[in-house]
Amino acid sequence: MMESQERVYFSFRGPFDPCPPVPFKTYVVPPNQFINFHRRADGYFNRRIRPLRLSVMS
Repeated sequence: MMESQERVYFSFRGPFDPCPPVPFKTYVVPPNQFINFHRRADGYFNRRIRPLRLSVMS
């Protein structure tokens, strides 16, 4: 299930703040933070990524 991109931050209210406190602030989490990068059963992240083959120079 997709989480909401909007998050709420409850800011610190100091006892000596000269301005009236802001009760909360919101921010947006970019969608690329929700993409999972798990290995597949065959050990590769993606089919297009090939394992590095090292050749021995003679």
